[in-house]
Order: sequence, then C-alpha cells, then structure tokens
Amino acid sequence: MTEPLRILLLEDHPTDAELIARFLKKSGLNLITLRVDQHDSFVNALNDFCPDAILADYSLPHFDGVQALNLVRERDPDLPFIFVTGALGEEGAVELLCNGANDYVLKHLLTRLPMALERALETARRQKALHRTEQSLRDSEERFRAIVETTLDWIWEVDVAGCYTYVSPASQRLLGYAPEEMLGQHLTAFMLPAEAVRIAARFAEITAKRESFSLLENTCVHRDGTLIEMETSGIPIFSADGQLLGYRGIDREITERKRQVAMLQLQARRASALLELPRAAERLDEAEFMQVGQELAEELTESRIAFIHFVNDDQETIELVTWSRRTLESYCQAAFDRHYPISQAGIWADALRNRMPVVFNDYATASYKHGLPEGHAELTRLISVPVMEGDRVRMIAGVGNKDSLYTELDVESVQLIANEIWRIVRQRRAEQALRESEERFHALFENMRNGVCVYDASDDGLEFYFRDANHAVERIEQLTRSAMLGKPVTEVFPGIAASGLLAVWQRVWRTGQSEDMPPTFYQDERISGWRENFIYRLPHGELVTVYADVTERKALERALEESRERLTLALEGSDMGMWDWQVQTGKTQFNERWAEMLGYTLAELQPTTLQTWLDRCHADDLELVNKKLDEHFQGLTSHYECELRLRHKDGHWLWVLDRGKVVVRDENGQPLRMAGTHLDISARKRVDEELRKLSLAVEQSPTSIVITDLNAQIEYANPAFTRFLVTRSKKRIIKIRAFSNPGTRRAGCMTNSGRH
Repeated sequence: MTEPLRILLLEDHPTDAELIARFLKKSGLNLITLRVDQHDSFVNALNDFCPDAILADYSLPHFDGVQALNLVRERDPDLPFIFVTGALGEEGAVELLCNGANDYVLKHLLTRLPMALERALETARRQKALHRTEQSLRDSEERFRAIVETTLDWIWEVDVAGCYTYVSPASQRLLGYAPEEMLGQHLTAFMLPAEAVRIAARFAEITAKRESFSLLENTCVHRDGTLIEMETSGIPIFSADGQLLGYRGIDREITERKRQVAMLQLQARRASALLELPRAAERLDEAEFMQVGQELAEELTESRIAFIHFVNDDQETIELVTWSRRTLESYCQAAFDRHYPISQAGIWADALRNRMPVVFNDYATASYKHGLPEGHAELTRLISVPVMEGDRVRMIAGVGNKDSLYTELDVESVQLIANEIWRIVRQRRAEQALRESEERFHALFENMRNGVCVYDASDDGLEFYFRDANHAVERIEQLTRSAMLGKPVTEVFPGIAASGLLAVWQRVWRTGQSEDMPPTFYQDERISGWRENFIYRLPHGELVTVYADVTERKALERALEESRERLTLALEGSDMGMWDWQVQTGKTQFNERWAEMLGYTLAELQPTTLQTWLDRCHADDLELVNKKLDEHFQGLTSHYECELRLRHKDGHWLWVLDRGKVVVRDENGQPLRMAGTHLDISARKRVDEELRKLSLAVEQSPTSIVITDLNAQIEYANPAFTRFLVTRSKKRIIKIRAFSNPGTRRAGCMTNSGRH
C-alpha cells in the first residue's frame, strides 16, 4: 500500500481547510493533512511534517501565501506549491505563477484542484529526477546522456552565436523535429518572425551579461504549424580560462498552463463584464443598456460589430433592437425595417431556426446567405446565438469581423453576455410592470368606495392590529388613518366583539376560509351603523376586510318594507288582485286576492307565469290587450289600462279592470319588469248593462219622457217627446209637471193628448 500524501494547508479558516481535504479525498487521493496559519507553525511544519505538497491561501491575517512561497522556494524550489484562494486578480495570479507557484485554483472552482495537485506532484517528481540527472551527469557522461534522452523536457546547448550544438530527443515530441535536424540551426529558426526578433534581442542581452536566465517564455512553431508555448531556462558555459562558450539549458512546454492562465484572464474579464451589466442597467435606458452589453461582447471576442434582435411570440417575426455604437458609427449606414419575418433574414438567423449558436469563420463562402443591403456592414466572420426561455427563442445576439478565427470560447462569451442582457431586460420589464400594477392597485385601493383594512394578527389570531386602511375607511369611520395604524382593532372599535364581527375574523384567520358576512349592526360610544363585510386571509397571514357602510341602505330597506306593508294593506282594503311580471322571462307573481277573484287559492296556481294569465283570458280581448301593452311599452301612454274578461274556476267570466306600469327598463329602453292590479268590475258591468237596456227602452218608448233640473231646465228628452214638441208647440202651451221629489231632478212623461 502506497504511503499517503502529506499535504500542508496554509489556511486560516478551518472549514475551508476541511472542505479542501474532503474534496481531494473524494477525488480518490490518499492523503493526510496539517493546517497552519502562522509563520512559525508553517516553518515548523516544513521541518517536522515534511509535506509532499503545500496548498496555501493567498492572504491570511498574520501571514500570507507570497511569504510562504518565498520560504519554500529558498528551501526547496521543486516542492509543489499551489495557491487555493477565494479571489485574486489576473495580474496577481500571473505574477504568482511567474514567481514559482505551480498553479492557482479558486475556492469556488475546486474541481480543478485534484488535477492541478497531481500535475504539480508530477512536475516535482520530474524536477527531482532532473536534479538527480544533473548530479549523475557530473559523475558520468553516459549516465547524463541516458537521463537526458529519457526526460520529458527538452535539453539543449547553443554556442555563443545561439546555434544549437546539442539537442535532446525531446525535440521530436515537442516540435516534431529530430535532434539532427535542429543541430546548427539558430535558436530562433523555429519561431514566427516577430517572435524571432524579440528572442534574438533578449538572447543578445543575456550573453552580453554572461549570466544565467530562467523562465523565459517564448513561442515556437511545431512542424505541423501548431504554436507551442515554451518556458526556457539556461546557464552559461565557460571554458577553463573563463571564456563564454555558449549556454546549456532546458525548455518546458507550458502550452496548457498558458491556456489555463489565458482562461483565468478571460474568466476574470467575463466576470467583470457580467458585473458591469447590472450597474449599467441602473443608469441607462433599455436601448443604451443593450449597447453597453454589445460593447462588452465586442471587447471579450475582439469583434468589430455587434447586434441584437428580439424574437416575437409567434417565433416567425423578429425586431431589430439595436446595433452597437461602433457598428453604427464606423461600419453600417444601411436603411432597415425594424420588424420583418424570419423568412427574409439571412443565415445569421439560423440561430433562431436551429435554436443553437451558429459560427461562420468564412462568411464570404457561406451558402444560403441572402446578401447584404447597400450600406450594411461588411461581414467576414460571424457568431449568432439564441437566448432561450423554455422552448422559445426570445432574443438573438451576435458579433462579427474578428481579425482571427472565432473559437468556442468566443461563442461562450457571447452567449453569457446575451443571456445576462435578456435576464436584466426581462427583470427590468417585470419590475416596471410590477410598479405599474402596484400604482394601479394603490389607486384602486385609495379610490374604492368600500372600506378596505389590512390587519396583522397577534396572540394566535385572537387580536388584530391595523396595518393599512384606505380613504374610504376614514370617511366611513370618521377617523384618520394615523389614528388607526398600529393599534389593536378592539381599541379603535371597542364594540366589535359585541357585534359578532371579531368572532368571524378569528374564525377566518384560523381556518383560512373567506366569509361574506351579511349586514351587521355595530355600535360604540363614538359611532354606530350597519356594516356589510367580506373577510379573507392572505397567504402570509394578514387579514383583509372589505366592507361597506349600508346604514342608508338599511334605512331605505326599512322604509321600503313599511311602504310594502302599506301597499299590501291598501290592496287588501281595495279588494284588488296584484301582479308582478318579469317581461323577458315571463315569470309572473300574483297575490292571494288575485287567485281568490278567480275561485282559486294561490297554491293551486303555482308555479305562476304569464301563461297562467293567458290561459284564463278571453280570446276576444287579447287583441285589445296587446295593443294597449305595445302602446305603453313604446312610451306612448303613461300607464297601461284595459278592461278584459277572465274565466272563473267554475267556468263563468269575470270582468276585470287591468291596470299597470313598466317599472324597470334596460339601457335600450326595453321593458324588463311591469307591475299592476286587477279589479273585479263584474258588478259594475252588470249595472252598466242594465242601464244600457233602460236607456234603450227610454229611447225607443212611444211615451214622451223628459228630465229637468231644479230650475225646470230640460236636461234630457227622448225622441218621442222631441217629435211631440215639434208638432204641438204651435197649437198650445205645454205644461210639464214634475213627478219627482222637491230638490232633485224632475222627470216627467207626457202622452200624445198632453196629459201626464
């Protein structure tokens, strides 16, 4: 069984140290740890604990990681030393790596720690092997060559002119060239021109000072064209007489490390951009904010143009929101429609069509492109990414015209910025909608005619304290809001328990079931009146009452009831039947007297409708009834009145005086409700008939009949009298003797002979 790794933790937070140790163990490493946070304890641990590796926080209250790194490198330049800290700028991180730290891991990205530790341990093992090799080289050239040929680093020697005199076999693996291909070549022969000039100048400085150098970073070109990042260290070679012969050194590939450093720097720039967006949103409007976001995307990807489109809900049409300022100022003067269908959009809209990012590193040769309108920015390269919300694309963002090829890192950067732009835009819009909703609610709350109170419960729902009240409460209760807020309801309204309201509130708060409370009379020494309440409980426990002062309504209801009682008594005294007709539905109500007039009890006729009346109405009277009703419905008469016949239960016909009036009409003037009375006029009709018969007899009588008033003035004379008067008036004076009692009308009759 292998010995456990001995890990020295320079950490002032025990919980962080425990988390790091647990994370390493979880990754499969067998280790034991020791935590220190002071200078002396750190030095003692180096001597006594003999760590295999050191994991150090950057900053501690009484000691720091940089001091610890210097102490370790003075003792052991190869002991693995990794910074594990919460926050560190990219410049600081690069400086630490350059000063000898093996790696750098953020505490919130511990997933890199196991790999970084293993790589550092591996590097330490390599360094120790190299030192053993160097020791062996002093003992034996053969041993030197054997070790050199097996090391992973590239060992070399150059003369004072900088041409290779020895190249280890590692050159084949690192650069793709065999040692013999590199012998005699200048050390800059495998670099790009600009890099070759820089390194040649630096080598000239080094040789002029005849000094050692270390950790000189440079970029070589692999045989296949790939750029290889190298870290070079060397020492001068002197002849016995002190003449500089050249340099011997070692190159180590740091491409991965450089990539990681570049990634750290990119992540730091991304983090800075993502932090800048919320700050920009606080001070700018929506369009200006999105332009700032586009500029950040341009900066992160080294692009020259940027754009944003919103996608409408139909997922078929898009809206150009804005181009970046740089695009508008320097690249694009094309006229455009802000709204247009996706079918007219170019290949950049494939991000919407395919619902995934698209990259075109050679736009000129891309198929299916629609071409660009006059004045549009020229496109050489392009990234377009969708911003998704569920299964819908809400926004498309893109950048273009980077000098070099776009990479996956560029796509990630644009996607991060675009997602954050949309998140903030959506949040701003939601906050604006919420503000508008709150304003509407507040206006509604304050302008409601009904009183609204919000209460906080205490004592497990036994007491309630005023939290808020609208203006209507002040008007109804004749109290200011300040006189109520924060006070218990039993103090402000001492009669609430006696009225029964408090018990209902307590029940609603306890059960969570809302209740609609009928009008309840409230009274205390200050105020009294009828209140109609609706009570409910909010999710967070507040109690809300919405109520109306119905004191006036109750008074009107009492007055109406009294009026109804008087009307009922009057109808009963007048021996009239009453009816109430819902015109649109046909539903009709009758009183008991109406049924009695027809020989029924009201129960026998239930349910009563208009048909109940129609079934008993004489068919010959319906035409006149309908005519009279139509005239009243059209407003031609102030009321409806008609004499008609209704069939009695025993089959005979009653004459009825039917009178009524429309009492409710709709907004178009159409009748909704009509009420009226039926008066039995059968007796009057019989008298009228008898009078009609008597009148007919008088009119047709051969006997002269005349009626005079008290002053002997003729009021009526039948035709017989008129004929008699005409034929006899010239021959004699006619005397009429009254046969009625004194003081009344006088009636008389006269025969043709003139006697009475």
